[in-house]
Amino acid sequence: MRYATAIGHLRLVAEACAEWASRSVLGDASGPYVVAAYAFGDILDAPEEPDISDVVFVVDEGVETLPWGIEPPAVRAFVDLSRIDRHPIRWLVQPRDVPVGHHRIVRPVRLWDVDHGIDEVAIEALRQRRPEDVRLPAPDEEEARAALERHLAVTRAALDAAIERFWDANWRREHKGAGRYPEQTLWELAWGVRDLERAVDGKR
Repeated sequence: MRYATAIGHLRLVAEACAEWASRSVLGDASGPYVVAAYAFGDILDAPEEPDISDVVFVVDEGVETLPWGIEPPAVRAFVDLSRIDRHPIRWLVQPRDVPVGHHRIVRPVRLWDVDHGIDEVAIEALRQRRPEDVRLPAPDEEEARAALERHLAVTRAALDAAIERFWDANWRREHKGAGRYPEQTLWELAWGVRDLERAVDGKR
């Protein structure tokens, strides 16, 4: 696809987040679950014909309850109802209490957040192929390492629990539905542990 089309998809993500947040307020909910969205990956190199646009959704959940690699049901519902998944957009999910940038999400660009709305300056900079003007700085190295290790411990514990309960009927029921199966949760947790172990080892 053309680069301009890919940037259009990033705007679509920002607009979907803004609309979803407004619905949460109107519905008298405690607040939106998705609280920020950032672009990252190859799209920030401004390729002539990108294959895909990568985004990360920051959600209103702490790292202790959100293992790395897991896609929460609320995010799945959001991308489905917003039709984000109808476009060549790939997404990851980060909890709110760790730095958004890390080994896979390198110096991302904010598209939207619940406090500031759509970041028109950032989207325009991307359109003009000036991502360095709006990319986040790299996180403090010690802070980033601590966040990785914390997330790894949570993800390992979740994987251990999933293995222990994999054949438990209640656990399987909780992790089945909307096109998903327990095996997918197990795979996501295994991928998350391996990915974080490699990242932590690379920082030693």
